Amino acid sequence: MTVLSNSIEIGATPEAVFDYASDMTNELEWNPKIVSMERLDHGPVTVGSRYRAEWPGSGPAMVEVTAVERPHRWTSFSRGRGLDIAFEGRVAPVGSGSRLTVMMDLRPRG
Repeated sequence: MTVLSNSIEIGATPEAVFDYASDMTNELEWNPKIVSMERLDHGPVTVGSRYRAEWPGSGPAMVEVTAVERPHRWTSFSRGRGLDIAFEGRVAPVGSGSRLTVMMDLRPRG
């Protein structure tokens, strides 16, 4: 297993950061390499929200949100071609803004 972690401070409220970052369709705005991202339901991100996604080399993948604690934390799990990814996002207030920390646990199969 390989765990990747990154964090950034953002000049916005934890609620605004959480709402933007937890909705994976927003990745289309900032990741020029993404192949596709489609939400399969509507409304606020909740446990069970699902996405159909594809990143370079991943093939089509299904992503399901597995935990939501707005505005502090969410987790998801995806299964792609040969790789499972357990993802966690955390948002904490920092000064007049927020710190977003994301962690991906990459689990190759086969």
